[in-house]
Amino acid sequence: MSPWWFKGAERVLDHARFEIEGDGSDCVPIHDGGALKTSVWKPDPHELAVLMRGGGVTLTVVCGRRHPVVALGVAEPETLLVSA
Repeated sequence: MSPWWFKGAERVLDHARFEIEGDGSDCVPIHDGGALKTSVWKPDPHELAVLMRGGGVTLTVVCGRRHPVVALGVAEPETLLVSA
């Protein structure tokens, strides 16, 4: 998934590198609420298709000093162990 501009985004996390997904983006638009930072992520067509087939959203937390400290992706439906 890729970060997107949204209403309320007032700044970007500069030099954000997506080492896990490797999409080459260099900024993440955020709403800075002090201790809470909000960003909006949009699936690409393949990821959207995975979600429509019953896949899940993955959340990866990156340890270290790079931003963003989280990354979103999708998990194929067959990798999910329990259905909702």
